[in-house]
Amino acid sequence: MKSVAASARIERSRGAGRCAAERRGRSVRKSLVALFLVVTFALAYAGIVYLKASQFKQAAELARSSDDWDQLARVTQLWLQDDAGAPLARLYAGEAAIHRGELERATELLEGLTQSHPQIAESWLYLSSLYLGPRNQPSLGERALREAIARSADSREARRNLMRHYGLTCERGQAVAQAREAISTQNDSPASYVYLMMPDVVVYNSGEAINERWLESEPLSETFAVAKLLH
Repeated sequence: MKSVAASARIERSRGAGRCAAERRGRSVRKSLVALFLVVTFALAYAGIVYLKASQFKQAAELARSSDDWDQLARVTQLWLQDDAGAPLARLYAGEAAIHRGELERATELLEGLTQSHPQIAESWLYLSSLYLGPRNQPSLGERALREAIARSADSREARRNLMRHYGLTCERGQAVAQAREAISTQNDSPASYVYLMMPDVVVYNSGEAINERWLESEPLSETFAVAKLLH
């Protein structure tokens, strides 16, 4: 009788163990199913977000290619409503604002972008056009061009603009140094060779007026004062 009772206890123990194992198995399966559903929904959402961003990007680039700045402004406004932090949307919105004469908005967008994403060379390049032009902050414009050059292997436009800046300010040594660097990094343009070989013959008809305007912003600048006289 003792043997039978012992056997019964062993069987009950084994049965309880099997039930516990089955419960653990069901729990693991439920957890795996839940994890699978979470991952599936996350991937689906990411796919939708990527698709929307891709569509916005395509529409924006189409507007840019046709110089339709009003359309670019509309597209980027919708894009930023969907994703306020999208750096490309902010860059394109800044570009549209420049062409539409919305200087405050353009400055706000591009300055913010250079702070949050300083590696985007184009934002520095666009910002330099504002500083050297309508914002009349030439020292900031020079710095922005140098930042654009430092952050892009393809910096031909920024280097050309910086050489022009030094041509306007009659800083021949700086212009020659930029020309040499442009050639050595394969970012040269026809202007590079002009500045390198004949820096003293580079004179801008608008040089006097531009330096006079820059002097309004920085009246103590000897560079702009001398350049105004030389032009």
